[in-house]
Amino acid sequence: MQEAFLHYIWLTRQFDQRQLRLTDGRPLEIIRYGKHNHDSGPDFQHGQIRIEDTMLAGHIEIHIQSAEWRQHGHHEDPAYKNVILHVVWSDDQPVIGTHGLPIPTLELETRVSQSMYRHYLRIMHNQERIPCRPLHPEQVPAEIWAIWKERLVIERLQRKVHLVSTHADLAVQDWEEILFRQLCIAMGMKVNKAAMEHLASKLSKLVLERNRDRSLAVPALIFGVAGMLSSDPGDEYQRSLKQEWEFQKNKYQLQEMNSVEWKYARMHPPNFPDIRLAQLVKLFSTHSHLLSTIVNDPEISSVRKLLAPGELDDYWLTHFRLGKEPSTSRTKKIGNQSIDILIINAVVPVLFLYAYTQGDNSLQDKAITMLERMAPEVNSVTRLWKSIGVDSAHAGDSQALIQLTNEYCSEKRCLECSIGHHLLRT
Repeated sequence: MQEAFLHYIWLTRQFDQRQLRLTDGRPLEIIRYGKHNHDSGPDFQHGQIRIEDTMLAGHIEIHIQSAEWRQHGHHEDPAYKNVILHVVWSDDQPVIGTHGLPIPTLELETRVSQSMYRHYLRIMHNQERIPCRPLHPEQVPAEIWAIWKERLVIERLQRKVHLVSTHADLAVQDWEEILFRQLCIAMGMKVNKAAMEHLASKLSKLVLERNRDRSLAVPALIFGVAGMLSSDPGDEYQRSLKQEWEFQKNKYQLQEMNSVEWKYARMHPPNFPDIRLAQLVKLFSTHSHLLSTIVNDPEISSVRKLLAPGELDDYWLTHFRLGKEPSTSRTKKIGNQSIDILIINAVVPVLFLYAYTQGDNSLQDKAITMLERMAPEVNSVTRLWKSIGVDSAHAGDSQALIQLTNEYCSEKRCLECSIGHHLLRT
């Protein structure tokens, strides 16, 4: 038993409330259950009860056993002097308050459905990635799933927006720079995400914009800051980039990364960081003012076209690594799946945050609509849910399931989950 279960029981009124009596036999009426307190102090504040003909207003404290009152030092803590009711699973000893008088106690053990308690224990003891799987979450009504997914996708988006805002100086309002940074991070995927973030912190999009008219400047700046031009050139193209990099490095006082930050192990060559950087070069060499373009035309088809600038330069047709031996000619443009990942992880959160700062609710809705018009992601989380009968209709659904798995299932927050709540009640 965890105290969180009793908090859940109290919050959701999932106990027999008929003819309530205190452990001393006096009749009890609960008028207000109180406001759940997540900080220090009593668990529920500003409650109201009636004991016989006496009305009491104050706080409500919850424990598994009455003895925990003294074990936790509440009998000496002035923050608990206004507790009017002690709610426990089992009453194993009388409780005396700071005023020296017994605190009225309500015992719940005989008032909670035993099947609910068994379901709760089964979930808490289950070590599967989806703790409620034995209770068949796929059988929860579709309307409950739909409402919960809507909330989860907003939670997921708010989490991404928070990450964007913590790395961005919103006071400056340089939204093109903010989008550039997020696109870099998203281009790194999971393996090279940190390295791409480091790259974006060392290179401003403004510097790229100022040098777009020089054919080698953008690739030299990106590969130079990435630390891939610090060694002896392996071919003529790398030598040309290195020469341009030395000029740009001195001009803008730029610092380069350590090339060992880039990861190649167990990675397919088309996903090598060199290719991702080349795709980044192509994207920012082809388009300027990306966010302004997206704000003016936030349709998913237009955004996809914007992020798919076409084939890389001829050099990359026969190379997976900068300065290394050439390989068989092979196209290496940004694929559709990669474009959707950029939209999900970079475009949508930045657009949502931008719309929020501008007070544009319509644009916020359009950001969410982008997710609903994209195919669902295929990954370990969505495959797991699909295996038990919970499918995703679009990317909004798959984002919701990722949020559910990472923030609720993994943390055993089943009592805060609409699906877990339904399964416990039934």
